[in-house]
Amino acid sequence: MNALIIDGYTDEPAAFGVPPYISPRIRAIAGAFLLKGIETDYLTIDSVRQEGLWEKGNDYDFLIVFGGVTTSGRYIGGTPISSSEISLLLKSNSDPTKIVSGPVVSVGYTLRGGTTAFTPDFREADYLLRDEFEIADFLGLDSGGSRYSLLNRLYPAGADVIRLHPCFPDLMVEIDISSGCERLDGFCSFCTESILYGSFEWRSIKGIVAEFEKLKEVGVKAIRFGRSANVIAYGYDRRRDTLDPSLSEELFKSARSIIQPEVFHIDNGNPIFIAHHPSESRSVIESIVRYNTAGDTISFGVESFDDEVRSLNNLGGSVQDIIFSIELVNEIGKERVEGVPKLLPGINLLYGLPGQSRKSFDIDYDELVSIQERGLLLRRINIRQTMIFPGARIFNMTRPRIDHRLFE
Repeated sequence: MNALIIDGYTDEPAAFGVPPYISPRIRAIAGAFLLKGIETDYLTIDSVRQEGLWEKGNDYDFLIVFGGVTTSGRYIGGTPISSSEISLLLKSNSDPTKIVSGPVVSVGYTLRGGTTAFTPDFREADYLLRDEFEIADFLGLDSGGSRYSLLNRLYPAGADVIRLHPCFPDLMVEIDISSGCERLDGFCSFCTESILYGSFEWRSIKGIVAEFEKLKEVGVKAIRFGRSANVIAYGYDRRRDTLDPSLSEELFKSARSIIQPEVFHIDNGNPIFIAHHPSESRSVIESIVRYNTAGDTISFGVESFDDEVRSLNNLGGSVQDIIFSIELVNEIGKERVEGVPKLLPGINLLYGLPGQSRKSFDIDYDELVSIQERGLLLRRINIRQTMIFPGARIFNMTRPRIDHRLFE
């Protein structure tokens, strides 16, 4: 038997899969089929568009269409799949067993910030499976009792699919190091991480190292610890509210020594967590800077500098916490390689949040000016509009109309 995976890409708060990136979820899906002895091929949706391969699934026993965007973005390497394209694939392929999976199934569909997601009607699909766990269950694979006991098997098993990506070998491979959010005081109003992944859990170094060894064999030369809502919290014990920085040191050192990547970056960090665990976070950031490659960004989900908006949307912490974390990363990450700093903060700002007003735009702008005037560096600033998903608290909250003149 054989299967074709069509990668419609994902952009989630803590997982990215638009070229030149590939999501770990693709490896997990491929791994599930390969562990069942089912030969597996892979195409990106851009390859389908460019080569007119809409009926290609008829050559296979299974057609899996994966995708879904829960964070708004603009992309230079590819275009995420649309709901109409998913429907076209389902209608064009009558022979295989047709499966649709990913955030488009688990939380809904939208591609644009400032919009509310809806549930598409994929009536031509044989199965709508939320994620790789439901796919594994559909195939009769034993989960092993926990999230990572299964994924530690699936990721290495599906690693060879990376070679089929049109960008390979110039491809950034996202690595899963943790899932869910480590916060103890609830979630942000718009959060989908908790909906998609549940409670916070970090992956064992043993499981990650086994994947590193397979990725080295495949020929991967660029990696990012992107499948994590807060890379600083790796190894965090929520029950005791303690962090062991030695685990991060071992993790980063293992990546450097095994894969020896040409590019080694991270993604998300929670500035409030850093401020509340300053000495441990300093040690973790020092480990990152010791082993990463230059040009790296730790993305801070600031969302708003307006205290009222922060409180209403449960963003946590204070503006002072954010500034502390920006200063700390500047202090440690300012080391330059060929003129390029090793690690700098990135700031995400989000508009359309309950409680925002014209004053909120002024507060955000003034705070950015203050950061600049203090000589602090940011790698980049993402300015987005909120995506609204059923299941997130914001779905039932009163939201302002965005003043697009101010937004622009």
